[in-house]
Amino acid sequence: MANIEEDIMQSFLNLANRFGGFSSISNSDPNVKVFGMSSMNVTQISRGPDGRPRVVQAHDERRMGPNGVWQTKKALRDPDRGIDKMQIGYFVGDQGEIIERHYEPTTRQYRQQIQRRNLPQNQLQFNQQWQTQARQTMQPPINNRQHELIYKGRRF
Repeated sequence: MANIEEDIMQSFLNLANRFGGFSSISNSDPNVKVFGMSSMNVTQISRGPDGRPRVVQAHDERRMGPNGVWQTKKALRDPDRGIDKMQIGYFVGDQGEIIERHYEPTTRQYRQQIQRRNLPQNQLQFNQQWQTQARQTMQPPINNRQHELIYKGRRF
C-alpha cells in the first residue's frame, strides 16, 4: 500500500515539475500555501437473513495544511452489530489529540475518550494551540495576491 501512495505522490510531483516547478515556487514564496484533502465515503447495502436491508456506512477524511497542521475524521455505523462511533483528530506535526465518541448499546449512551499523542502531561490546552496554529496558517497573504496564478514567470 505504501508503494502505491509513494508512486502516486512521485507522479504528482513529476507532473507538477513539468508545469513550471510547482515545488520550487511554493518553497520560495512565503505567500504560497499548499493544502490537501482526502475523503472517502463507503455505504454498503445488502439484504439481511430476514430480507430487511442491512446498511453499513464508513467515512474517512484527512485535511492537511501548511506548517504541519492537519485533521482527521473517521466514522463507522453498523446498526445490526450495534456499532456507531466516530473519531476526530487534531495534529500539529507529530503532536495531537484524538477525540473518539462511541455508542454503548447496553447503556444506550454515548461515551467520549480523548487520546493524546506525543503531548506532555502538563499541556492540557492542545485544542487551543491547534486552533491558533490553524488560524495563523489560514491568514491571507500579506500582499493580497491570493487569487494570482504565476506560471513560468507570467502572472495570470
